[in-house]
Amino acid sequence: MSLRTEAFRDNPRKLAILYGPLVLATDVGEGGPFPVIVADPGAILGAIEPVAGKPLTFQGSPKVFRTMGAADDPAVPLTPFYRHHTKPILVYWDVLDDSQWKARQEAQQAQWAKERELQRRTADKVLIGNEPSEREHGLRGEKTGAGEFGGRNWRHAIEGGWFSYDLKVPADKPAEIGCTYWGSDVGEREFDILVDGVKIATQKLQRNRPDVFFDETYAIPADLTKGKAKVTVRFQALPGKWAGGVFGCRTLARPGD
Repeated sequence: MSLRTEAFRDNPRKLAILYGPLVLATDVGEGGPFPVIVADPGAILGAIEPVAGKPLTFQGSPKVFRTMGAADDPAVPLTPFYRHHTKPILVYWDVLDDSQWKARQEAQQAQWAKERELQRRTADKVLIGNEPSEREHGLRGEKTGAGEFGGRNWRHAIEGGWFSYDLKVPADKPAEIGCTYWGSDVGEREFDILVDGVKIATQKLQRNRPDVFFDETYAIPADLTKGKAKVTVRFQALPGKWAGGVFGCRTLARPGD
């Protein structure tokens, strides 16, 4: 029994950590950010130590096992995969050099800044696939269902079906709808987006942004929100096609308002 790493055949900088035949894993928070390894691949095993008095339990040095945004990086616990049952876990590790880690930090900081600005502009938001939130937002639909992918929930409608939510709009301000999609979705996914029965956009999902989630915004004509506290946003599949999957839906004040 000894520590070792096993990399992907097509990517030597993505690997699993094993102790003998046992794959080691660590618990992670829902949605990340997830820890990564910042080191030369040959230095990884030297950064892992057994925890005294705890069989089959190891810890990775915070100098090598790093988590974005952590103020005081703790040692990362590593225990056998079979012990993990209730929380999201990390099994396969990205191995970065210092320049890649810096670039990832900068990208993450930019993403957090974008999310803060999005939150500032948000008038209302439905948590897709969350029963209490969807019920609170008046979910209705036909031929619709929900599921999970990539740590996020989605909803879609098949074969010409539809679904809708009631969402608050910003008072006396130009408004938008913001939606999140999976950029690798393909197939007959083409649908209209309607506000109080009026079509404001048509969206087609055909590998728009491969392998990443992406956001689209749709301006709501002012006459559709004037004097209203909320509107009904409907995702209507074109005949024989699908609407979604939609991973996020919110109403926003337009930038600058």
